Amino acid sequence: MGQDRFSALERFAYRRLWTVDETMLLRRLYGTAPLRELVRSFPGRTIEQLQSTARSLLLSEQQVTRAHRWTASELDRLRYLYPTTPTRELLGLFPGRCLESLTNKATRLGLLKAYPPPGEA
Repeated sequence: MGQDRFSALERFAYRRLWTVDETMLLRRLYGTAPLRELVRSFPGRTIEQLQSTARSLLLSEQQVTRAHRWTASELDRLRYLYPTTPTRELLGLFPGRCLESLTNKATRLGLLKAYPPPGEA
């Protein structure tokens, strides 16, 4: 017999039913961050399980993303803060935004960090 494709833990995670709390958390978070970050909020779950369950719940990353478009005020704050504020600190200043969202938007706006950034030297 060959090696099992999945470990015992992966088989357990695959078969485990979703709890009400997990389902509510998925509804709240899906589409707000990349799946590789989101999966950290679901111990024992795989990215594929998140995607599958989201599909069965009719959740769409695009629908959620559209609801979180950048406002003019957010863009102004990002332009002002990004060059001199440590990147991880920006997370607390932009609720609902993930690290990837902040850095991607800064890149698209042509923003650069002042080196060395204060507090990160």
